[in-house]
Amino acid sequence: MIMLELLDIASSEIDVNVMLEAAWIAELRFYRTPDDLIRFDLMPNIGLDIQLTCRDCSVRVIRSYTRDEL
Repeated sequence: MIMLELLDIASSEIDVNVMLEAAWIAELRFYRTPDDLIRFDLMPNIGLDIQLTCRDCSVRVIRSYTRDEL
Protein backbone atom coordinates (compact mmCIF):
# COMPACT_ATOMS: atom_id res chain seq x y z
CA MET A 1 0.00 0.00 0.00
CA ILE A 2 1.27 3.44 -0.89
CA MET A 3 -0.24 6.52 0.72
CA LEU A 4 0.33 9.81 -1.08
CA GLU A 5 -0.23 13.26 0.34
CA LEU A 6 -1.41 15.64 -2.38
CA LEU A 7 -0.59 19.22 -1.45
CA ASP A 8 -2.26 22.41 -2.64
CA ILE A 9 -4.87 20.80 -4.89
CA ALA A 10 -5.61 23.12 -7.81
CA SER A 11 -8.46 21.14 -9.38
CA SER A 12 -10.29 17.86 -9.01
CA GLU A 13 -12.91 15.85 -10.84
CA ILE A 14 -14.40 13.40 -8.35
CA ASP A 15 -18.01 12.31 -8.29
CA VAL A 16 -18.52 10.97 -4.76
CA ASN A 17 -21.95 9.68 -5.79
CA VAL A 18 -20.31 6.96 -7.90
CA MET A 19 -17.64 5.99 -5.39
CA LEU A 20 -18.28 2.40 -4.41
CA GLU A 21 -16.98 0.72 -1.29
CA ALA A 22 -15.70 -2.26 -3.28
CA ALA A 23 -13.76 -0.02 -5.69
CA TRP A 24 -9.98 0.10 -5.74
CA ILE A 25 -7.50 1.93 -7.95
CA ALA A 26 -6.65 -0.38 -10.85
CA GLU A 27 -4.30 2.07 -12.58
CA LEU A 28 -2.62 5.34 -11.66
CA ARG A 29 -0.94 7.73 -14.06
CA PHE A 30 0.72 10.99 -13.13
CA TYR A 31 2.69 13.56 -15.03
CA ARG A 32 3.87 17.17 -14.88
CA THR A 33 1.65 19.66 -16.72
CA PRO A 34 3.00 22.56 -18.84
CA ASP A 35 2.16 24.98 -15.99
CA ASP A 36 4.32 22.92 -13.58
CA LEU A 37 1.48 21.18 -11.73
CA ILE A 38 1.18 17.43 -11.13
CA ARG A 39 -1.78 15.71 -12.80
CA PHE A 40 -3.06 12.42 -11.34
CA ASP A 41 -5.40 10.19 -13.33
CA LEU A 42 -6.84 7.37 -11.21
CA MET A 43 -8.75 4.59 -12.92
CA PRO A 44 -10.74 2.42 -10.48
CA ASN A 45 -11.76 -1.15 -11.22
CA ILE A 46 -15.42 0.01 -11.22
CA GLY A 47 -16.97 3.46 -11.45
CA LEU A 48 -15.72 6.65 -13.06
CA ASP A 49 -12.16 7.88 -13.42
CA ILE A 50 -10.84 10.47 -10.98
CA GLN A 51 -8.57 13.35 -11.97
CA LEU A 52 -6.64 15.61 -9.59
CA THR A 53 -4.16 18.39 -10.20
CA CYS A 54 -1.91 19.61 -7.39
CA ARG A 55 1.21 21.69 -6.89
CA ASP A 56 3.17 19.10 -4.89
CA CYS A 57 2.91 15.60 -3.46
CA SER A 58 4.83 13.35 -1.10
CA VAL A 59 4.88 9.67 -0.21
CA ARG A 60 3.56 9.23 3.36
CA VAL A 61 3.55 5.43 3.76
CA ILE A 62 4.74 2.37 1.88
CA ARG A 63 3.86 -1.01 3.36
CA SER A 64 2.58 -4.41 2.37
CA TYR A 65 -0.98 -5.36 3.21
CA THR A 66 -3.63 -7.94 2.51
CA ARG A 67 -7.01 -6.97 1.09
CA ASP A 68 -8.69 -8.14 4.33
CA GLU A 69 -6.98 -5.32 6.30
CA LEU A 70 -9.17 -2.66 4.68
